[in-house]
Amino acid sequence: MATLTELTEIIDSCYTIFVREISEPQENVLRLVLQEAEVNSETVSHEIGGTIIENLHPIEPTERSRTFELTWKQYIAYSVTNESFASPDDDSAVRASGRLFRTYSKSHFLNFVSRATIASEQYPGPFKHFCVVSEMHVIDIVSTQIPEIQIHPTGSIGSSNRKSFVN
Repeated sequence: MATLTELTEIIDSCYTIFVREISEPQENVLRLVLQEAEVNSETVSHEIGGTIIENLHPIEPTERSRTFELTWKQYIAYSVTNESFASPDDDSAVRASGRLFRTYSKSHFLNFVSRATIASEQYPGPFKHFCVVSEMHVIDIVSTQIPEIQIHPTGSIGSSNRKSFVN
C-alpha cells in the first residue's frame, strides 16, 4: 500500500487526469478510476458557442498513459463538482500537499462535514480531506484512511474518447 506522499507523487506526476468512473462497488466503499492525459502536439480548431477558436492542442490519453484505480474502503462523505463551477483555494496555506491529488488540513468541505454529520476525531477517528482535481471534475472525499491505489496500463479500464484543449 502506498503512503500518502507516494500516492500524491504518483498522481501529481501526470500532466493532467480525466475521471473515467466513480462508483461504489460495495456499500460505503468509494472507487475512482482516473486516466492520465497529455498535451498533443497536433493543433486543431474547436467551436464553442458559435465562436471558432484556432491553434488549440488537444489534451488526451496516449498509449503511454496510465490508469489509476483509487479505492477508499470507508468514507465519511464525498462530493463531485463540475470543474467549471469549482471555486479555487482561497487560502493555499491550508493545502497540505498536492496539485492533482490534494490533502487539506482545513477547508470549507471539512467545515461542511463537521456541521452536517456526526463525524468527529473520536468517532470514527481522525480524518482528512482528499481532493482529486481533473479536467472535468473536482472530487472531494473525507475519510479516516488514504485510498488504496492500483495502476493499470492504458485501455484496461474503459477509456472513453473525452478530451480537453489548451492554447
